[in-house]
Amino acid sequence: MKYRHRFKSRGARSRITKGKSSESNPSITRHREAARATHIVQKIQADKSYNVKFGDEDAVLEQIPLHKMQIDDAEEIKTIRSNFSELTSAQSQLSQFTSCTNPTFDPVHRIWRSGSVLQNEVLAVLAATAELIKDTNGTESDAEYFAALLTIIEAMPAVDESKLAAAAYLLGLVAKKVNKSVSQKCFSRAHEILENKLDKTQLDVALAKLIATLGVILHQQAASIWQNSNTRLSLVKIEMFAVHNKSLVRAAARRTLRTILTDPVMITSSGCHRGATVVGEVLMKQMEQSAASVDVDVLLRLFCLAENIMHKMPHLIFKKFAETTFALLSISDSDLKCTIFQCFRKILQLQPADTTLPATTNILLIDLLRDFASNAMDPSITCPWMEALCESHLCLATKDHAKSMATLKASLKLIFQTFDLGKDFVALTTYKVISRIMEHCVQSDEELANYSIDLCDEALNPRSVAVWRHVLRTETKIFEVCKGAITQEPFGRALKTLAGLRNDVNRSIIPDIDLVVGAAVRHIGAENVLRVLPLELDAQNVPIVTQFERSWLVPILRINIFNQSIAFALQYFLPLAHRLRREVPSDVVRRKTFITLSDQLWDLLPNLLSSATDFEQNFPHLAQILGKVLLEQRDLRLIVLSSLRSALRYALQPDAAEAKKDVMRFFAYSFLRKLCTLYTVSNITMESMEGITGNSLKTLRCSILETVRMYVELTPNNVIDNFVNLAVEKAQIKDMGLDQKIRVLDIMAALVKKASVSGLSSMFPSIQPWFICSEVALQKKAFRILEEIMKRMNDEAVKDFFACSTDEINNVLDQDLDSIAKSARAALVAVYYVKLSSLTSLKDVESFGKKFLRRIIICLDKSHNIRTRSNALKCFVKLCQQLILSGSDESKSPSTVLHPILNIIFGMLNPERLYPNEDSVEVVRSSTIALNIIAQKFTRILDASLLSRLVAHACSWISDGRPLIRVLIIRLLRMLAKKLPDYTMQQYQELLLSAVFDGQSVTNLTQKVRKANRLLLEVLIDRYGVEVLMIRTNKLDWIKQLKAIAKIRRRRERRNRTEAHNMSIDGCQDQDIVSVASSARTAGADTVLNMLCDADSESEVEIDRESIGGRTRGSSMWLKNDDDDENMMDLLDRNKILKKIATSRSGLLKDKKLQEINENGNDKSSSSFEVAKDGRIIIENLDIDQQDKRKRKQRIKLLDMPDKKMRRDSGSKNDSDSDCDSNSKTINDKYGWKPGGKGIHRNVCKSFTGITSSNEFLRRRTAGDTRKKNEKYEPYMYIPINKRRRGKNEMKRLLKGKKREIAVVSKVKKMVC
Repeated sequence: MKYRHRFKSRGARSRITKGKSSESNPSITRHREAARATHIVQKIQADKSYNVKFGDEDAVLEQIPLHKMQIDDAEEIKTIRSNFSELTSAQSQLSQFTSCTNPTFDPVHRIWRSGSVLQNEVLAVLAATAELIKDTNGTESDAEYFAALLTIIEAMPAVDESKLAAAAYLLGLVAKKVNKSVSQKCFSRAHEILENKLDKTQLDVALAKLIATLGVILHQQAASIWQNSNTRLSLVKIEMFAVHNKSLVRAAARRTLRTILTDPVMITSSGCHRGATVVGEVLMKQMEQSAASVDVDVLLRLFCLAENIMHKMPHLIFKKFAETTFALLSISDSDLKCTIFQCFRKILQLQPADTTLPATTNILLIDLLRDFASNAMDPSITCPWMEALCESHLCLATKDHAKSMATLKASLKLIFQTFDLGKDFVALTTYKVISRIMEHCVQSDEELANYSIDLCDEALNPRSVAVWRHVLRTETKIFEVCKGAITQEPFGRALKTLAGLRNDVNRSIIPDIDLVVGAAVRHIGAENVLRVLPLELDAQNVPIVTQFERSWLVPILRINIFNQSIAFALQYFLPLAHRLRREVPSDVVRRKTFITLSDQLWDLLPNLLSSATDFEQNFPHLAQILGKVLLEQRDLRLIVLSSLRSALRYALQPDAAEAKKDVMRFFAYSFLRKLCTLYTVSNITMESMEGITGNSLKTLRCSILETVRMYVELTPNNVIDNFVNLAVEKAQIKDMGLDQKIRVLDIMAALVKKASVSGLSSMFPSIQPWFICSEVALQKKAFRILEEIMKRMNDEAVKDFFACSTDEINNVLDQDLDSIAKSARAALVAVYYVKLSSLTSLKDVESFGKKFLRRIIICLDKSHNIRTRSNALKCFVKLCQQLILSGSDESKSPSTVLHPILNIIFGMLNPERLYPNEDSVEVVRSSTIALNIIAQKFTRILDASLLSRLVAHACSWISDGRPLIRVLIIRLLRMLAKKLPDYTMQQYQELLLSAVFDGQSVTNLTQKVRKANRLLLEVLIDRYGVEVLMIRTNKLDWIKQLKAIAKIRRRRERRNRTEAHNMSIDGCQDQDIVSVASSARTAGADTVLNMLCDADSESEVEIDRESIGGRTRGSSMWLKNDDDDENMMDLLDRNKILKKIATSRSGLLKDKKLQEINENGNDKSSSSFEVAKDGRIIIENLDIDQQDKRKRKQRIKLLDMPDKKMRRDSGSKNDSDSDCDSNSKTINDKYGWKPGGKGIHRNVCKSFTGITSSNEFLRRRTAGDTRKKNEKYEPYMYIPINKRRRGKNEMKRLLKGKKREIAVVSKVKKMVC
């Protein structure tokens, strides 16, 4: 019983097929093969002084005639040897198996097929050849190997075909690398040897290698060699193998002929290779013979050969081939017909030259293909027939476009008729074929474009209902490609048909119809679409309209309205929207309908203005309407603002005409005046007069401010100065409310980007008093304006302002940090960053660091907002980078320039140097964050003294009793352990381990501290190994964590190996391998550190799970692409997209589902006998009456059991001390023991909801209340509460344990034999 199969183990179903569970020798022995291969590899690698030759090496050496190994004299060989041969001491990848040092044979070391016989022979021949060359004092050049292998092939007996295949394979490798002069010099001998071996060899592998090698040598010869008839006959001999019984030989022959005959260097003036004629004649002769005998297999192989070489044949051969091929279509064999059409498709895709396929012959070929249409309605051959017909038209279009258009009309009708078959795969092919024809042939041809639209309209008939979505996709493609070539009459018929089909009956294709109409709007024009499908609304008949049947058009227009004129909106949309809003009825339902439709019509403006065709002519008329609506229609303000931003983006495009910018500049004063007025209105006024409050008011103001910021880019300077002066005057009004004054300062900050010197000179003195103001909001806005001013430091237009105001700005920056509110420090640090970026010399950067570094570090603390901390982090990193960059110009090492930075940080950590008003916790925490940044970004460029200082600081501070500080210190140690090189880690091993295991305090152990220690242990295991850490500590808590980490890693590695092995067996190459990252979560030491990107190539796992916004990978959305076809996924259909989305990868869901089926399968046939420990079979009496079954079902339902046929751990039925790691699973894994601190820490699987199995019931009854020695005491009982019956009486009965009210299992009689 030791080697019995475990049916519940992972992968059992994949290893043992159904009905073969009792076989002692399974057909798949992959574990034995893997063990045997591992044993062989270990044995070879252990023998480092490998001098033992392969068993067959002596026999190979005896067969090699030494006197034939040289092509010429030895001196000439030395002159043509490769560059690698000069390095006699070089070692290749094969050095552990052979003494070969030539890197040409490195491909031999690839991963061979398991149990490959050829691999052993290749290594034996290569080892013998290498030893032989060395014995003759050779240099192992490519030429020497070429000569030696050629001699081996010549001397090899015909019966030893496996060694012949190995030698031919090696000769093919070296023939590709050897100098062409060598190959051409020994061509006659090589040609003779290889042809003789081809005649005498029968093994398919040997034939394939010989053909490939001969092809390589032929391909390297000069053009004159093909004038010899014997050489051309070599191609005929290779062609004969194209109909060989073995596919390996056929593939090698086809590949060789294709390489030689399609070589552009060897093509003559006739457009063909010199050997093409003889190859083509033999091919036609074989086809005629096979056609006479109706040998379908040979014909199929000949067509596989012809599809690769026929496009390079002479015209007469190609014409004869076409005639013979179409004659074969009379044979009633669907496979043959499919192969014929696929052959023509491949030939025509390769674009035969005019000498091979003239335009006249191409037309005849199209006619022949078209004539077959009457018999081509068989779905199995329709697809290749259509593809062949399509490629013939495309080939003719490249030769003579006019003739192609003349013949295309008749073919299009036949192609569109294939939709009537109603086959999905045929319709998909039809769509692809028509798309290619439209893109390469029809394009702007008006007649064919209209004809195609009519054919599409006709294809929407009852016979093609199953494939209507493919017909609609085809129509979408025609609209997209042909565009303006489609006239109004067929366009109108098509749209009316679509509008008629868009009803509740055809609900499934409504999204596809919307896509077609949207394509028509986008590519043909909204005006043309509305001319055919009007909204059935008119400014005059609005009051009498009761239903809006065409309202579905408005959302389509909003998404697809591009490259339209503003005049159309002025004449149609806007008057209609105005009349709808003015004629609002009194009843609530119709009133809401009218207002919604009016808003939707206004909502067309943003997209229309982003690509208007008459922007310069008609935007002035629209601007007046927008300005009036902006002030009067509060419901439309957001749409008007969005329209303005679209117009500004359109005018600000890099390739936009200057006239568009001039139009926007002309209306700058008018719009800015209205926008500033709306933005600065007080809250009381907006609430009382406008009725806008709360989030609506906030949204409106954010939209206005964004529009102002964009409009400033196109506002004239004089207008900017006027608004700056006006803003300065309003900001000085003392009676103005605080909220209004803040919004005035927002406008002022937006105007800074384009303000002139005079504007900045009047603006800066006005905000200067607020830098030291006690009002936090005003101080924040003042620093925000200063930030915008400093961003223009390099602007030449305001250079005079900075020359005059440098002292005032420096005084602002030098003021005490305590006088600046925390909310204003984000802009202050941004000013520091701008000033730092302007410094170039090392002296200036060092002075900046001494003055402002302490403030920047304090702003890293968690008490500041996230913008302040992110700006401080960027500024700190920028300071270090600037020091390193400037120091390199003066030949100073990074450690030298960073030494003052670390001195300042360590000085801040000294409590004696704290300033009076500073909080010690904030200073220490921010300084430790700065050390973490240095450890993560610059550890690998620090010298030994700074590293020692960092390590010593971390080891001494890890005993800090404050959890907030200790988490950061542990993270600092983890970063150092990750980044430090191996020799440094060995140097500090004792110090680090003693600090981690012995230096930490056992008090104040929060969850974050435990998690940080866990992550640190994982890194230390990576660097030192779990054995070293287990020896170093004797504390139970640390040992428990180390064992848990090691166990998890073993499971992960085992799972990865299993999945990789299953992928290699099943061929599943699209499955994901489980990541080997040490942890998917962080200890949450500080969120600002998640913004840090490593300078090294290592990928940090800290941002894998947690992010600044709190979103996790669990909120990701995955699209399920389970279909094998290429169907377009419609993202507009909510019902369809809900079926296509998942919160996990579909492959992982499949694997998990398959694993659950394998583990929890309820197939009765797979269950085996229950066996006791001593080997006896347990027999159960299952004769239970129907009444007991009904009672048991009711009891299970009462306790909300998930399955009435629960299976329990077989070990728990016989022995309470059974191992919990058994492969047998309970019905629900979530109620069992789970590692990593999850779940309930007791084995609730043994006593699931207080109900015991029959075996356990009998065992407990005989054992009484006594417990076994090693059995854990369980003081509590886990009782799931049934939500459907949550009554107080039922709960009391369950807790009291009244057996008549709870489930009482049936007594099962056992007989043990």
